Amino acid sequence: MARPGGYEGRKDGAMLTNEQNLALMNDPRRVAAQSALDEIVRHIHEDIKSNGNAMYYMTVLPPLLKRLKDAYEELAIVEATVEAEIAGKR
Repeated sequence: MARPGGYEGRKDGAMLTNEQNLALMNDPRRVAAQSALDEIVRHIHEDIKSNGNAMYYMTVLPPLLKRLKDAYEELAIVEATVEAEIAGKR
């Protein structure tokens, strides 16, 4: 099952314990990466509500979508890194 950040979990099938999963989800690096992603989503959502015209969609939205993609990828990388660190402490 995918985590809120989208990271699918370890490829070797090993599961984190509840305690380890809480450590992952509350890790400051993961929280910061999730916050960055959430902020971009909020920005796009608010802009679409107030600036939803053709020029906006052609000029402003593409760079925002690139930022969204980059933030999503960063979150996945951070989650994988933190999970590997946590799993290594078993």
